Amino acid sequence: EFQPDVEFEETTMDGREVKAIVRIKGNKMEHTMKGKDGKECVVVRYVNDQGQQQIDLTCGSTTAHRWFKRAD
Repeated sequence: EFQPDVEFEETTMDGREVKAIVRIKGNKMEHTMKGKDGKECVVVRYVNDQGQQQIDLTCGSTTAHRWFKRAD
């Protein structure tokens, strides 16, 4: 559970303790996580022009994209 624009502590799926903040920017939800080592990851979630939920994950110089479509 979180409140937008309020920093909180979170444990990632791989067990790292990070400080995180979630911001709503227009139609996008931006989740920024910063580890104790200073590394930062940003997850942006939104509905794209095709009506799919799109998730863009950036960690350092690497970016991954994921698309979800409603089942028929």
